[in-house]
Amino acid sequence: MEEDEILAQFKAETSTSANSKIFYAFSSLAVASVPLAIYLTIFSMSFSESFLIFFLVTLASAGALAYGYNNVATAVKSKLSHTRQGSITKAKAKKIKGKIEEQRQKQKEITESEATSLSILYNNLFFLMLVVIFAFYLVRSLPSTLNYIIAVGGSAACVSFLSTVQ
Repeated sequence: MEEDEILAQFKAETSTSANSKIFYAFSSLAVASVPLAIYLTIFSMSFSESFLIFFLVTLASAGALAYGYNNVATAVKSKLSHTRQGSITKAKAKKIKGKIEEQRQKQKEITESEATSLSILYNNLFFLMLVVIFAFYLVRSLPSTLNYIIAVGGSAACVSFLSTVQ
């Protein structure tokens, strides 16, 4: 019976709410669209000629980034939950007059918020840094369309892959 309880507790700690997934989707779509400005201005790509490529690569990159957000947030939330698990002690519970569950719920919400914020910050910085490295150093000699596909798609793939290795 204890194994079932431990598994249920782990599942509750690592599950992601639908609101978080929607937030990840919108955040990742916004960040995956940022390289468009670079390619429209610096690389002089035409938006009307490259619309389909921009749309598909941005959408695929947004999906990969959202997956990375979820992975990092889950790992961080799990680590923070375990370190904060005993922070509400019986002595503190007596001071707050038995509102243990209310305090634990509040602590869980704060932990989830911190994990989400850190995940988005970390993945966005990593993604944008990789886009710049790919675009201006690694694949700069390729045509701008291929450069965009490799830089943005490759950066999102790297972020997504590396988010699973924690």
